[in-house]
Amino acid sequence: MVISAISLTGLNTLNLSTLNTCQQVFLYILTILGNPLSISVFVLYIRKKAFHKKFRDINDATRPATPVQDSTHDGVEGAQIRTTDTPTDKRHPFAFRKFLSVLKSSLGRNSQFHDLSHEDWNKLGSIEYKALKMLLYLVPGYLILSQLLGIFILAPYMIYNKSDVALSNGVSPLWLGIFLSSSAFNNCGLSLLDLNMVPFSTSFLILVSSSILALAGNLAFPIIFRGLLWSALKVLPANNRFEEWRETITFMLQYPRRLYIYLFPSLHTWILVAILILINGLEGIAFHFLNKNNPALDTLPRHIQFLDAYFQTIVTRTAGFDVIPISSLRIGMQALYLAMMFVSAYPIVFAMRSSNVYEERSLGIYANELPPEKYEMFSSPDYGAEDTVIPHAPRTRAYYLQQEMRKQLGHDLWFPMTTAILILWIETGSFDRDPTTFSAFNILFESVSAYAGVGLSTGLQDQAYSLCGEFHMASKLILCLAMLRGRHRGLPVAIDQAVQLPQEVPGGMEQQDHEIRTRFSLVDAMMESRPPISTRPSNQSKEETVGTKTEESEKGGNNFMSGALDK
Repeated sequence: MVISAISLTGLNTLNLSTLNTCQQVFLYILTILGNPLSISVFVLYIRKKAFHKKFRDINDATRPATPVQDSTHDGVEGAQIRTTDTPTDKRHPFAFRKFLSVLKSSLGRNSQFHDLSHEDWNKLGSIEYKALKMLLYLVPGYLILSQLLGIFILAPYMIYNKSDVALSNGVSPLWLGIFLSSSAFNNCGLSLLDLNMVPFSTSFLILVSSSILALAGNLAFPIIFRGLLWSALKVLPANNRFEEWRETITFMLQYPRRLYIYLFPSLHTWILVAILILINGLEGIAFHFLNKNNPALDTLPRHIQFLDAYFQTIVTRTAGFDVIPISSLRIGMQALYLAMMFVSAYPIVFAMRSSNVYEERSLGIYANELPPEKYEMFSSPDYGAEDTVIPHAPRTRAYYLQQEMRKQLGHDLWFPMTTAILILWIETGSFDRDPTTFSAFNILFESVSAYAGVGLSTGLQDQAYSLCGEFHMASKLILCLAMLRGRHRGLPVAIDQAVQLPQEVPGGMEQQDHEIRTRFSLVDAMMESRPPISTRPSNQSKEETVGTKTEESEKGGNNFMSGALDK
């Protein structure tokens, strides 16, 4: 249960109503700590401290021996003022707009900059530091206020309208509302009720509120957060008092991937909106078609069917609540849920990686992925030393996204399949005893649910907890490994701008990437204008090779026809 809570999977091996209050509170805290947004706050704090130290070192290196200034100016703010800004800069926003134009003229891929002066690099670091400080207020504030809002909505409703449901499970209605709001926002899917969300299948307020919380804490967070920043920029007065806030927010909106892994540019945010609408729409339509004439749904009124379909569609790839028992759905719907759980992390992952294309440095194609004929061409002694730069073919953003998709699928496919196979071996006796409950599909469903961190389960016939509750100890340990590995599949790689610490040489790596891309562009042009070295005999000089190629070009047509006639 601890691994399930901290990984936000939500598979329960026992009914949470049987736990005492201290154990329930412990799980509640784990769900909050396991939220990727909560973890991102620690990353922001570490980066902010690193920038603080960097500016302090710059300040110490540039400070005159005498006189000593007041201690209130020894921190980062003082370093910023002395190394980057002047009083005039702070009074006039024109200086900031001029600096943004300098950044725009030096902008490369991935919000990387090049050819900036030392002063401009320090200004850039100063703005990034201010943005990190603001994010350290905004993100925790978003986390706290969202869950408090959920508590203010759900807790009173539980007390005055659903107290009988809570009391029948031995749970306080107030505590049920608090726990449910956190479980929904943190996408854990655990419930203090034995039947999960089934008792609320007709409650419009609970299902809609929980679904909105589930979106706000996961897939829709980048959309909502950017929308809040954009709204704040429009609302803040354009005066000197709020000018620094406006400048910081403007920088965050223009270069979000330098600052925060879950803040995307405008285009990628709109694409994420379209993907969420498309996936949820298709899944909702499939729910009605694949469950046609299903006795478990036909007894419900039409508007309740739509309500339950909406809720189940929203939480299938995130929270893992079930308002309708999964085993009562048609097998086609269960198969669709299996696929939806597997790709649950992909919208955010691909938005993250397409908005910060991982260059050749991450793909490792400087030399080891170079086609042999091209490597041979440019390593030949017939080419001068200036031509020995390793080339690459022009690569678009779609190419890198395709590479990341292949890597992600290769990373994801084998582990849940291996998990399912191992559990099938271990649970052979359970399968012989009850082949319906412990079928291969149900075990695969449980494995994918654990790996994807969703928590849906086909369940048991005589118990309310998940199927894994009847697994042997070895099977449960394997599922725990799947939960932990799957929890990390949505993380950025180490070269992501949003997780990098400030460098010893400001902009050193960004400048190096720009120089490498420039060299590659020149080599691409050389490759188009020069023939492959493999067409040249190795014992000929350059002049002889040119003569040979000229003769071959004159006889090219005859040679081709002769070869065709010989065949």
